Amino acid sequence: MVLEALFTVEEAKQEPSNLFLLGVVISTVALWLSFYIFPQGASTWMLFIITLAIVPLMHKAFMGEEAKDMAHSKKLLRGHLPIIKMYLYLFLGIFVSLLFWYIFLPTHLLEIIFSVQMNVASTILTDGAILIMSLKVLTLFMLLTFIYGAGGILILAWDAALTSVIVGNLLKHVILGSYVPGMAAILLPAVFQIIAYSIAAVAAGILSVAFYKGHLKGKLAKYILIDFTVLSLVALVMLAVGALIAQGVVA
Repeated sequence: MVLEALFTVEEAKQEPSNLFLLGVVISTVALWLSFYIFPQGASTWMLFIITLAIVPLMHKAFMGEEAKDMAHSKKLLRGHLPIIKMYLYLFLGIFVSLLFWYIFLPTHLLEIIFSVQMNVASTILTDGAILIMSLKVLTLFMLLTFIYGAGGILILAWDAALTSVIVGNLLKHVILGSYVPGMAAILLPAVFQIIAYSIAAVAAGILSVAFYKGHLKGKLAKYILIDFTVLSLVALVMLAVGALIAQGVVA
């Protein structure tokens, strides 16, 4: 597609900040397309359109990450830092774009475009089992990435949209003068979560490409499995820290 062809994977890794702009453009286009074409389900169709636009680029990136393991790279997390940055910048681009629209669109449009996210945001911290909920999301994220290559982008887009609603509500409280000290603390767990999801996506993506190419047999398999295991454990630790912080905020 035209948007994805603006720069190559190597260019994206060298200048991951370009993906911030890509995330802004794609999410804005997805928001208005979903509103005009699928108004009854705009809040979910928006996420699917974002996913379809970004998956080709990220799938090519995963092919390169798996090649690093084939080359016996021992840098592990540091060696995969470029693609992790790609995920982070994509998240930020989608988040900033949707946050802008959430703040400035009239209420009647918000109830159409962000209906699902608004419902979830209103109860996101009322559930005491935050860690279990986060683990379920992480598992689904890795499963989609493994099965569909970069399919975990769907969960990334969902998390960006949900965070934009939470932050948007916080900013609206500030603007209206009804801000309560401590409200911003609910944003801290989101930082750990997005880092965890980005690392988990790399882990599952590498395993997916290796499985597709038949590289999980023989001597080279151990390098791929070591990377997958280490990255997954790091993601779990980051997620657990974020969930514990969130639980403390609720308490």
